[in-house]
Amino acid sequence: YGEFTTINLGVNRDTSQDGLDRMERDWGRVNAYFVYIMFGTNDVNSNFASMPNTGDNIKEMVQYALDNGMYPIVMTVPPQMNNLLYGKAQLFEKNTEFLNEYIKREIGEGMGVPVVDTYMAFMTSDIGWRACLEDYKGNHPSPDGHMIIANLLTPKVLELKPKMPEAIQVTTSGLYN
Repeated sequence: YGEFTTINLGVNRDTSQDGLDRMERDWGRVNAYFVYIMFGTNDVNSNFASMPNTGDNIKEMVQYALDNGMYPIVMTVPPQMNNLLYGKAQLFEKNTEFLNEYIKREIGEGMGVPVVDTYMAFMTSDIGWRACLEDYKGNHPSPDGHMIIANLLTPKVLELKPKMPEAIQVTTSGLYN
């Protein structure tokens, strides 16, 4: 694919609704080819978020990407440590299970979009799932966690067809510009 630049449009403490609200503004200003979508971490810990709504928000992000010529790759919500600290383990587990199944079924299978199962990759990691998370709060990937995600994304990117060059012109010499 040649050279590329990664642009992180993530915002701390954003819910899927926050991401959806700023999607058109933020995504519209970049010329993205691949879009990695990982939302739901903040939603699953909330007593107020509806997991069906969270799933629908992610689905709408995916549809926006498809409608705008981007290849979306969606990631499941990884495990977290902070839910254990704040007595939200049951809420987190129930919501995470629902949302991750929704992502795999409704978006992956239903929309034909690649899904990277970060939750399962962290849970089955040789270094243990806790080592995949940062020490500070335990709900963001550590450097090792980021490497696991990168290694999961690479084959998904390679499965997608390359973007065809645009504005190719044949010169008078018969060569392409």
